[in-house]
Amino acid sequence: MLEEFSWCFDITGGTPPELTLAGTVVFTTPRGTLTVMVDGTFNVVTGAFRASGPVASGTGVFTGASGRLRFVGTQDLVTGTFTERVRGRVCLDEDDDDDDDQRDDDQRDD
Repeated sequence: MLEEFSWCFDITGGTPPELTLAGTVVFTTPRGTLTVMVDGTFNVVTGAFRASGPVASGTGVFTGASGRLRFVGTQDLVTGTFTERVRGRVCLDEDDDDDDDQRDDDQRDD
């Protein structure tokens, strides 16, 4: 379950209406955080944006994660809300040290 989704971008260049951007996207779940470094474009007339980048870091079950995500969407330039589609792959480290396997075994013994 996703608890929080946050992002921070800097405008890095471009020519209006299409600007380039770079920054971070952070997904927070009850089991850890996943940080993705992205770069992409934002259209200041239509609100359309595209960005992609690699997994940069993670905590909890996302410690040691790797992969790449792509974000495509539109920001409503009046309200500031946005809709987007996130696609890609995140590969988790096989040795996540979160004791889930032990909890699963304990529950089976009950």
